[in-house]
Amino acid sequence: MLIRLGAVLPLVLGIGCTRTSDDLDIEARLETMDIRARAAQIVVVAAGPRTSLAADSVAALARQVGGVWIEGGDSAAVVRMTSGLRTTRAIPPLVAADLDLVLATPLPDVDRTPLPTLTRGLLAAEEDKLQAAGRQIAAEARAVGIGLTSFRGPPTIGGNAYAQVDPARLPQRLGALLTGFHEGGLMAAVGLFWRPGPESDLPRWDRARLAAIEFPLLDAADGAAALVLDDLALPSLTGDTLPLRISSSAYSRLRSELGWDEPIVADLRSLGDSGAALAARAVAAGADLIVVRGDPFRTVRALEAAVTAGVLPRDRLATATSRALHLRVRTSIPVDPDPASPALASHLRSDADQPLATRFITPLDSLVSGPAPTSPDAHSPVPTLGIVEPDAVGMSETALERADEAIRAAVEDSVATAVALAVGRHGGLVRFGGFSAPNSLASPVDPESTLFDLASLTKVVATTTAAAILLDSGQLQLDAPVRRYIPEFGRDEKRAVTIRQLLSHTSGLPAGRWLYGSADSADEALRQVVEQTLSGTPGETMVYSDFGMILLAEIVERVSGLPIDQLLAGRVFTPLDMESTMFLPPAVLYDRVVPTAAESERPYELRGVVHDGNAFRLGGITGHAGLFSTARDLAIFAQMMLNGGSYGHAKILSPEVVDALTTRQEGTDGRALGWDTPADRSSAGRFFSTRSFGHTGYTGTSIWIDPERDLFVVLLTNRTYPEAAPREILDLRIDVHEAVARAIIDEEITRRPGSR
Repeated sequence: MLIRLGAVLPLVLGIGCTRTSDDLDIEARLETMDIRARAAQIVVVAAGPRTSLAADSVAALARQVGGVWIEGGDSAAVVRMTSGLRTTRAIPPLVAADLDLVLATPLPDVDRTPLPTLTRGLLAAEEDKLQAAGRQIAAEARAVGIGLTSFRGPPTIGGNAYAQVDPARLPQRLGALLTGFHEGGLMAAVGLFWRPGPESDLPRWDRARLAAIEFPLLDAADGAAALVLDDLALPSLTGDTLPLRISSSAYSRLRSELGWDEPIVADLRSLGDSGAALAARAVAAGADLIVVRGDPFRTVRALEAAVTAGVLPRDRLATATSRALHLRVRTSIPVDPDPASPALASHLRSDADQPLATRFITPLDSLVSGPAPTSPDAHSPVPTLGIVEPDAVGMSETALERADEAIRAAVEDSVATAVALAVGRHGGLVRFGGFSAPNSLASPVDPESTLFDLASLTKVVATTTAAAILLDSGQLQLDAPVRRYIPEFGRDEKRAVTIRQLLSHTSGLPAGRWLYGSADSADEALRQVVEQTLSGTPGETMVYSDFGMILLAEIVERVSGLPIDQLLAGRVFTPLDMESTMFLPPAVLYDRVVPTAAESERPYELRGVVHDGNAFRLGGITGHAGLFSTARDLAIFAQMMLNGGSYGHAKILSPEVVDALTTRQEGTDGRALGWDTPADRSSAGRFFSTRSFGHTGYTGTSIWIDPERDLFVVLLTNRTYPEAAPREILDLRIDVHEAVARAIIDEEITRRPGSR
C-alpha cells in the first residue's frame, strides 16, 4: 500500500512514526474519557431530507456525538447544519456529506443505470477532467462547511457496471478524482466493495477478480481519508458469509493483507434505529466510525453496554476512538471570522434554496460532456443475449425439443448426472435449461448458476483468449519462438517451436505425462513441462498437447506480469459480466458445483476441485484445465466470439484476431489456433458448416459456434461422474448439435461436405 496523500497525521497506534502535538493532545483527551464518552466520539448521525432532524438542530446534536453525515439538501439548509460546527476547538465534530447523493443529477450521454452519479463520472470522464472536477467540487464543499465527502467507487457486483470502460483504467480514474479533492483541500471517504441493488444470493465473485479489479482500486484510494463498508458479503475474500461491515475477517484482511491503515467506516444508515444493535458487532470486528440514521444516543448506549458485558474489548474501542479523533482533526474546516465572506455568501444569495444537486453537478457535468472519446470505453454497443421464442430467430420449437429429449435419455442412461444447455441464434437464446438425474447427489441444475468443471474448454475460453489479447496489443508475436518468452525452454530442437505451433498443437510436444505422480509441487510440475523433450518435429505433425497450453499460460503470465486468472478476470470475465467463471471456486459455492468423480487418485469426491490431476498438481490455475463456469456465462462468451470479439459495450478482441483464431491452419488436421474445426466425424454433428469452430472438454463439456448460421451451442455435462463414458458422450453431443442445426427453418440446412 502506498503512502496516502490524506495521511497528514499519523495514527496513535502507527509504528515508526514521530508523534505530533495533535497525537499527544488526542492521547491526553482519551485518558480523560470514560466508556460512554469514547463511544460517543465514533458515532456520527445522519441528517438530511430522509431524516426528521431539523437543519437548525443538527449542529447541537452533532456536537454531542462524533459529528454529522449530511445526506443532501439545499444550500441554505446545509449551511445551517454546518455553520454551528465550525469551531476553534482542537477536535471539532466531523462534517461529512454524501457526494453521490449531492450529485444526484444524471450525467449527459451516460447509461441511466441506478448507480450513483460519481460512479457514472468515473466510468465516463478522463483522468484530467476528473481531477479538475475534484478541485472545483472541493472548493464548493468546503465553502458550505463540508470537510469530508463520501462517495462510492465502481460497484463490485452488478449488471453492466464495467460494460463501458476498461476495468484496468478505473484505478487511475479514482486516483485522479481523489487527487483533485486533495488539491482542493477536501478529504474523501471512499465506498468500495458494494453492489448497486439487493441480491438474494451470495455474489458470484472469485478471488482472482477481486485481485484484478478491487485490490487495485483500494491501492488507488491513496488519497482517501477513510474506507466505507456496507452490507455486501464477499466469501472469497473473508471466508465467511457475513456482511463486510461486521466481518472481523474483512477488517483483518483489509489491514494486514491489503495494507489499509486509515479509518474504516461501517455504514449502518440503511438499518434505521435497528442499526444500534449491530454497532457493537461492527466496532468489535474492526470499524472505527459508525454512521447511523435515527437516535445516535441509542447506539452510544449499545456500545457502552457491549464494553461492560465484555463483548466489545476496551482496547478495540480505544483504537477506534483514536482513529475517529484523528480523522476529525484532519477534515476540520477553520472558523471563518467573517460570516459574510464571499465563499459563504455565494451559497446564501437569492437562489440559495437551489438543491446542491444542481449546484454541485455543474462542474462535473461540463467537464465530462463533449466529443465521445475514441477509447474502448466508447465502443459502439453490439447485441447482447436475451431469451426469445425460436420462431423469432428462424428456428422450430418442435425440432429443438429433440435436443431436450436426447439429453433426458442420456441422463436416464447415466451418461451424466447433470447437464446444462444454452442455444443461441441471431442474438437470442432459444434454449436455456438444466437437466439432472433425480437420484443424483448434485443439486438441480440451473443454467444460470450451476458451475461445471470445463476441463479442456479452459484451453479456448481462458488460455487462447488471454494469448489473443496480448497478440492484439502487440505484446506477443504469433510466429515468435517460445524461447523468447521462456529462455529456459529454448534448448536443442525446441529452439524452433513458436507460439503459433503451441496454439495449433504442432509444436512437437507430446500429449503430456502424469505430473500428478511425478512432481510433488506446482513449481516442480511446471519445470518438468518446460524441460520436456519433443516427441516430433515442430510444424510437421499435429499432436493434441496439454503441455503446449501449459507453456502458453506461463508465457501469458510472464509477458503480462499478471497471473493468468487475474488477467482474465480484469480483461475478459469482468467486462463480459461472466460472474461465475473462475479458477478455484471458493468453498461457499461448492453446493452450486456439480461433482466430476466419486473416486479418483485423491481420496475424496471431486466437487469444486479440478478433475484433471495434472491441473491439480499445478495448483488448479493452468493453461489446459481448471476453469469452472456456467451455461449462462459461456453463452455470453460464445456470443462475443460470434460478434467478432465484442459484447455490448465490451470489446475483448479485434475481429481480425477472432478470424485468425478460428481459421484452419495448414498441416493441423483441421485445427485452428486454440480452437478446433469440424472433422469428418465431429461432435458438432453433420450439419454445422465448415466455418464452424469449437472445442470439447474431458469432463463432458463442449462449445460449438457456427458463424455462417449465426448459431452457438453450449453443452455442459459431468460425464465423468460416476465413471467415464467417452463413446456415449460423443453420441449425445452429435444428437444435440444435429437436432439444433436441423431446427433452423429460415434457410436450407444440408450436410457438411465430407461429414459422416
